[in-house]
Amino acid sequence: MSPRNRRGTVRRGRISVADVAVMVVIATVVLFFLLMALPRGREHARSAVCTRNMGRIGVALTVFDQIQGKLPVVGVPPGLDDPGAVAPPAPLRTIIDVLKLPDFSALNDPSNPPQPQPDRVPGERIMPDFLCPSDRGTTAGIHPAPTSYRACTGDDHSGRNGVFALGRELSLARIQEIDGVSFKAAFAERLVGDGQPRPSLENYLVVPRLPSDARPDPAAARGDAGGRWTRADYRYTLYNHELAPGASPSLIAADGKSALMGASSSHERGVNVLFCDGRVDVVRPTVDQTLWRRLGRVELEQHD
Repeated sequence: MSPRNRRGTVRRGRISVADVAVMVVIATVVLFFLLMALPRGREHARSAVCTRNMGRIGVALTVFDQIQGKLPVVGVPPGLDDPGAVAPPAPLRTIIDVLKLPDFSALNDPSNPPQPQPDRVPGERIMPDFLCPSDRGTTAGIHPAPTSYRACTGDDHSGRNGVFALGRELSLARIQEIDGVSFKAAFAERLVGDGQPRPSLENYLVVPRLPSDARPDPAAARGDAGGRWTRADYRYTLYNHELAPGASPSLIAADGKSALMGASSSHERGVNVLFCDGRVDVVRPTVDQTLWRRLGRVELEQHD
């Protein structure tokens, strides 16, 4: 009996070259999509860790506010090149010192805060809770104590009207009374510097003063952004909402007291922002600039 029927098709139980070719194509397509999904899956996991980290900072802020009756107060930063100048403590440093915790890993519920551990309060060192795993700068080993999360000083370069405006004392109750805690940004992501003196999204430029009509000098670029979570200044732990998320370049005045230090991240969707009610939301680079600036501003003067 012939292995083929009258139409020339292969008898059952046998596979033609064409069948093999089709299966190879299908397997290739499936493998392609699986490989494409792997980076997205990894980024989804990294983004979840970042959101969790920021959520714990939100719990820490709430607990601190409950204990102290106010949020951490940020002192005025020193000049960038002032020899011997000591920067005031950053909000995260102040929170750890008051709550007396080794890290934020146990901060999951503001109604049930962990017990203080005075003998384990850390010095300046790497704190995994303060690092976004999507940011390559946090794992490069360049900086002694890097942080991906910065405190908001306001909606412009002067740093006078944010939740952590320089020298201003605020509480969550006061913010709720003025504008509502769910509408005000407390912390946002900002890329850590690459350690190189070159202009880039993660680095910043030093300028004589702000505002200024002069074009920034690329030779004044510095790569130590976000290198120390302990110090309150625009190099390391502060940001504002004058620049849109992901905008570049960031600028800091030489006296250290004003800056255009924008939020930024390596996440595909945008920048994670922690609001005063503890909520963490993604803000896209295309956000309306008027809205973005409003999120960074607490209208205290209109209510005093």
